[in-house]
Amino acid sequence: MSHPLKLLRPWLAALTGLLAIIPAPFALALEPIPDKLVVLTFDDSVASQYSVVRPLLKRYKFSATFFITEGFTFPTNKTDYLTWEQIAELHKDGFEIGNHTRDHASATAKNFERLPEQIEAINARCREHGIPRPTSFGYPGNKIDPGALPILKKLGFRFARRGGAPEYPYEGGRGFAYEPGVDHPLLIPSAGDARPYWTLEDFQRAAQQAKHGKIAVLQFHGVPDNEHPWVNTPPELFAQYMKYLHENGYQAIALRDLARYVDADNAPADSFAIIEKRKAARPETLVKGEVLDADTGRPVAAHIHVQDEHGAWHRPFTTANPDPAARNEKGNPGGTNAPAMPPTLSAETFAVFLVPGRYTVTVERGKEYQPLKREIVVGKEALELKLPLRH
Repeated sequence: MSHPLKLLRPWLAALTGLLAIIPAPFALALEPIPDKLVVLTFDDSVASQYSVVRPLLKRYKFSATFFITEGFTFPTNKTDYLTWEQIAELHKDGFEIGNHTRDHASATAKNFERLPEQIEAINARCREHGIPRPTSFGYPGNKIDPGALPILKKLGFRFARRGGAPEYPYEGGRGFAYEPGVDHPLLIPSAGDARPYWTLEDFQRAAQQAKHGKIAVLQFHGVPDNEHPWVNTPPELFAQYMKYLHENGYQAIALRDLARYVDADNAPADSFAIIEKRKAARPETLVKGEVLDADTGRPVAAHIHVQDEHGAWHRPFTTANPDPAARNEKGNPGGTNAPAMPPTLSAETFAVFLVPGRYTVTVERGKEYQPLKREIVVGKEALELKLPLRH
């Protein structure tokens, strides 16, 4: 009689051959990755995450990860920052509590020696409040360094979320969706990092990347964020974002829940290869500009319009915290036909993402200044403009 193992060998060989031809993202999936799968993440222990975010997530039955730090004015400012009792309640609600280091210390070479102590300090505080040891890490300031990966792995992290940079510049909060089997599980990119000047269209651009085996990881800070206005999300906009996800059939999970779909122990040999590939293939270039008084050289606020050579308008944004009443006009959806009025931004500094080509930038400031019209050529490299207005 043949040994049982001999009978199994042909089947094992066939199974091994099948696995060898399955693409990596699918070979690593434990459950099939559905379209419209997003991960909601919140940084910096901001108080509004409890008072504003928590009720909305519970209403829509969304999960999320809250990355906790005791940095900034967390120890004394309980108007703008969470208490540990509130953090513990978020855990009891079923949300994930992640680690963001005690002092919001970047995971870069200058901090490698003290990074374990920074992380263990938050782990200890979690233990004091009945919260499990975090297995998800959020890079403070979204700064990354390949040297941090073995440190994070040794400390027991399964997944770590970064920002949209360096594939996209930090400004604008744009990014790429997470591709399991291609992205390192300790370098998961943000598909979008919400900003105060975002519109629903910006949020949709990030969320709609969740398809074809890709997962859109969405990054927020405070809703609102009083101490960090450059990453503030107005509550009324956040409500629109969550309503959009709910009404369009999105599933929102915490970062730890990726373990249902991804083998966190299977990482690419070159953790930065996909980053360089995306940078090279990125379709848009960041153009930044500053409006100046030609006589004094001082920045002045002005109305800025950007139009391409085909007549389509492109919406610029400011990195400052804009007055909601003066929020950018949306302009033409899809950028295909010029609207009756161009999208307008009133600011001293601005930025806009543009595909390579020729554009006209028009700057206007009342009757006391002459309008300025500048023709520019956009290539693959970032471009910075100085735009002087004359009386």
